[in-house]
Amino acid sequence: MNFNDYINKETETITGFCQTNKEIEIEKIYNEGFSKFDFTFISGNTNTPFKINGICEVKTRNVTSDYYAGGCLIQLDKYKSLIDIVSKCKNKEKNINKDIRAFYLVRYTDKDLLFDLNHTKMDAIKFENCPKHTASNGNNTYEFKPVFYIDPQQAIN
Repeated sequence: MNFNDYINKETETITGFCQTNKEIEIEKIYNEGFSKFDFTFISGNTNTPFKINGICEVKTRNVTSDYYAGGCLIQLDKYKSLIDIVSKCKNKEKNINKDIRAFYLVRYTDKDLLFDLNHTKMDAIKFENCPKHTASNGNNTYEFKPVFYIDPQQAIN
């Protein structure tokens, strides 16, 4: 899958998920370039007067949700980037009254799972042999990367 195919697939995942979850409104899609996350959204589904401002990483997997025995795989660098971005956003004066959170959306062939990473328990880091790049021309190399497996029961949808 080349980079443009990858972008189109992730955009389909984002728009499809938000169409079926009407309380989530896309603010901006960033996955058209090399960004640390794929989109931002605003959600009105909250018990407080404040809406949730989400910064979200998206993965579209071509396997079922039970493919990875350990749960939903997220790379440590993606997780750390999201947490760092949220922290920087929260430290801006204009965001003082905003509820800003990191999210991870995974689309499998059988379902979508959305995780609020600010309220997700992360287990021990493992090292998995993963593609060096998500998008490739078919000649992708693999390398061991630090990852977490998230229990699918922690998904919020």
